[in-house]
Amino acid sequence: MKKIVIDDRNGGEKMQYFSVAEIAKKWNVSERSVRNYCANGRIPGAFLSGKTWNIPGDATKPLRANKKENKPKTLLSILQEEKKNKYSGKGKSLFKLYGKSFPHS
Repeated sequence: MKKIVIDDRNGGEKMQYFSVAEIAKKWNVSERSVRNYCANGRIPGAFLSGKTWNIPGDATKPLRANKKENKPKTLLSILQEEKKNKYSGKGKSLFKLYGKSFPHS
């Protein structure tokens, strides 16, 4: 990996910075995603040098904003929730959960 080493003038520590292409390969995402992370401030310590983003070597991949954290509800989980909450009556429980009625069997 091609890296840039910059001396910190205060403590004398050296920090390694990598390019967008290198980080994209490391994190297994597109270069565009890495540029967007940088532009939106989601990678602490990343900075522009001309038109090139320099990304700290110890940076971690940000979580996706659109990633679903909750699994979709299954019919079984809906029925278990109804039983737990003691809903009664045909169609009423689904109406309470989803705001619309479902046909009766």
